[in-house]
Amino acid sequence: MSQLYTINTQRTFSEDEAQALLPIVYRITKHHSEIVKALIDQFDTRQKNLSNDSWKTEQEINFHIEAWKSKMQKLGLLSRGLWIGDFPTETDGYYCWKFPEKKIGFWHSKSDGFSKRISINELKSTEKTLPL
Repeated sequence: MSQLYTINTQRTFSEDEAQALLPIVYRITKHHSEIVKALIDQFDTRQKNLSNDSWKTEQEINFHIEAWKSKMQKLGLLSRGLWIGDFPTETDGYYCWKFPEKKIGFWHSKSDGFSKRISINELKSTEKTLPL
């Protein structure tokens, strides 16, 4: 098995490699998403109270989202939306994950996005029926 902790934006993943890295991705994402959720709650409260400190909270939210994106990139994932990560494959697609999913269960082609992802099981059954 290849290293899990490489800093490589051009990395590709097998399904097993993506699944093996997911606990780390999950932990990082959970950490940042919990902080962002708490900050959004603060932001909403400050907006209701017409606080002048709302811009500070907004900056902190953006900082944590950008920090998460940077960490995903260093691990070789592409961040396609808030808490959505694509694991590039050697084929023409990505293993697709969205927090809080506990495993990599979906795939989509490079030309399609999150909305057109299909289950990996469906992908495998389709591959079995294709003529060689």
